[in-house]
Amino acid sequence: MTREGSKPRRAPVVSLEPPDTRLRFVWLAIAIALGLSLASLFAWSAPAPDERDENTPPAPSAPTPRTPKPQASPQPAEPMIEPSATAEAQVPAVPAIDEFGPDDHPHPITPERRAIQRELQLIGALNDALDLKDARAMRTLLAEYLREFPNDPNQLQSGYAVIANCFEDPSESAREAAREYYARERASILRRYVRRACLETPSGQSETSSLRAHL
Repeated sequence: MTREGSKPRRAPVVSLEPPDTRLRFVWLAIAIALGLSLASLFAWSAPAPDERDENTPPAPSAPTPRTPKPQASPQPAEPMIEPSATAEAQVPAVPAIDEFGPDDHPHPITPERRAIQRELQLIGALNDALDLKDARAMRTLLAEYLREFPNDPNQLQSGYAVIANCFEDPSESAREAAREYYARERASILRRYVRRACLETPSGQSETSSLRAHL
């Protein structure tokens, strides 16, 4: 019987499972949880594949079989060609050093070479006398030059003679001869020496400035 206005009471829930079945479920849950915990611990403590010992040598791999290279076939030897008698005849024979005679020098001393050497000696001596302004020595050397080389193709004898006249007697006639030589022999190696010895004043001024106007 319930009073009016009060809530009805719920009846207590009575488990229909026997006590042994519930206990078995509890132990099964505990065993599953323990197994998962051990599996997690083992997985965490095990080393990763990349963290292996560096000193551990890798596993030997199987050797790769080598394919033998094909051997090249030997080339045939070139036949030796013997020199013919015609080729040997075309090669001139070179004489040995001992076969040269006394007159076979590559640069023989000929009369022409001796003449050139003698003329150069006279020109060198005339230049030395010109530097010393020695008119007497210049005239002596000019006489030998004229006797040994009368042709004088370069007109050097006349140029040295003009300079010697200016050294010995610097007169107006000597200076006039120097002006003519200076104006005529424009390719002579003595042209500047004629100007210095005959046409320049003691103050260093040159008369050739008036000659350049018509040269």
